[in-house]
Amino acid sequence: MGPRVLVADDDLNAHQILRDVLEISLHNVHIDKALDGPSFLKKIRSGHTYDLLLLDYDLNDKAGGAHPVTTLQGEFPELARRTILMNVTAKDQADDSRVAAMPSVHKPFSLDVLSDMVKKTCRSR
Repeated sequence: MGPRVLVADDDLNAHQILRDVLEISLHNVHIDKALDGPSFLKKIRSGHTYDLLLLDYDLNDKAGGAHPVTTLQGEFPELARRTILMNVTAKDQADDSRVAAMPSVHKPFSLDVLSDMVKKTCRSR
């Protein structure tokens, strides 16, 4: 069985692009998706094991809870180490110490760069 990946982004076009990148980069990949903060939290708390998480930094928890990165790092530190943050700017990195050590890309991202990050993250598991 191939790697299991969760893509958490509120942009449906991003999901399609990321699906294409993942299917090219990883063999027999299984992809789950979350379109908002509550569905993201439900997925990671469901007991599924994910080899990789692609998380839009701007994905908001519309239920009014903590930022998804805070929840991820607090409740699922192992998964946080297998997370690539998307849509992170230099200002976000400077202002938010939570993201400093996490691999990140800004949209629009290079498909080759993202593919390399995906492969590296999955190999390190």
